[in-house]
Amino acid sequence: MSDDTRFRVNRPEVIDEKFEDEFVIVNLKSGAYYGLRQVGAEIWRLVVEGASLAEMNAYLAAHFDAPLDVIQQAIETLTAELVAEELITATTETVNASNALPTEQAQRLPFTAPILEKFTDMQQVLMLDPIHEVDESGWPARKS
Repeated sequence: MSDDTRFRVNRPEVIDEKFEDEFVIVNLKSGAYYGLRQVGAEIWRLVVEGASLAEMNAYLAAHFDAPLDVIQQAIETLTAELVAEELITATTETVNASNALPTEQAQRLPFTAPILEKFTDMQQVLMLDPIHEVDESGWPARKS
């Protein structure tokens, strides 16, 4: 992928919510849900905001204490997992304006490789949810 590659979240099948330092992401199509913490949560936030790979690399390099090649590999690995789980799709078009990326902070945080936690224990329950029976306008408009 090139530095100008961006990603878009596969909405409406994918929803997410931030809880303190973690994102919980739900794939309504598969019924699986995921957790991303720390560096992974920052990468997810940057994806949602429409940052390019170059912007993600620059942001993480400014905020976390790790060599650039380690950061680049972590972003590449995590985004590949997110694509494989059908949570995001790669694109070269601008998804959102990512002009509000925070600037470098005084002290860089420790870097830990992001881990995409996958949970399938609620899969059957999520698949039974009536949200699967609605059109794009949402509940209570049923699919025709």
